[in-house]
Amino acid sequence: MRPMAQHVVAIVSLLLLIEHALSFCCTSLLTVSPRPNRIARERSFRRRRGRRRSILPAPLLLAGQSVTDSRKQSRKPKSAGEAIQKASTIQELLQAASLLWLPTDPNLASHLRVQKVHHDKRLRWSSQVLLKLGSACDVRNDSVGGDGGRLWEDVRLERAILAAAIPFKDASANPDDNEEEDDARARACLHDAVRGLHIIAGRIPPSSISADARHGINALLQRVEDLAPYYPLKEAMEVRWAARGILARVFPRDGRNIPRLE
Repeated sequence: MRPMAQHVVAIVSLLLLIEHALSFCCTSLLTVSPRPNRIARERSFRRRRGRRRSILPAPLLLAGQSVTDSRKQSRKPKSAGEAIQKASTIQELLQAASLLWLPTDPNLASHLRVQKVHHDKRLRWSSQVLLKLGSACDVRNDSVGGDGGRLWEDVRLERAILAAAIPFKDASANPDDNEEEDDARARACLHDAVRGLHIIAGRIPPSSISADARHGINALLQRVEDLAPYYPLKEAMEVRWAARGILARVFPRDGRNIPRLE
């Protein structure tokens, strides 16, 4: 009986040890793992603390954003086209017009002189600035000094007119050919330039006009005479009407006239 009793005692002791070990493990797990209420409290605390953090630095964040926005606005435009797109007032548009280049500029880069793509940009940008100047003069949302008559003596307006008036001449083409007859984009640019100049002349009649501006307007109107037959009828009537208005306001005593549309 003694060996049997010893086995029973050993088994009971082993079971007690296993029970004690399991009890210890469960107690440890309960101690390490937070209770549900504790988890909820910690999450609520984190949310409140996060709200306080987002509210406190907000003025600093807004100030930083305003500084960034002002830097973007003060950044110099990469091209005349970008400056014209951003400009809205007369003074801003005149400043953008000062960035236009002319084929007659000294020390002009060779690629600007000979590549048609750059001349297309010049004609497009100059027509855009004249058209936007006409709109700005129409609403008179900016001061140009006095009665505005000095606008016609501004070298920046002269540059815009000349940039729109001088067409591209391909040195390799036949001198007798008028390439603009087949160039719809050049005709569209001329259409916008003449419309804008017509509005400017109507809203701000020139008391005097510089020689360069007069030369540019003459060249612009000559292009109208040359290209009007190649426009669709509606656009041909518009450019001729605008040209007559410019003649009446800018050259009232010259006696020039645009040929009547046949």
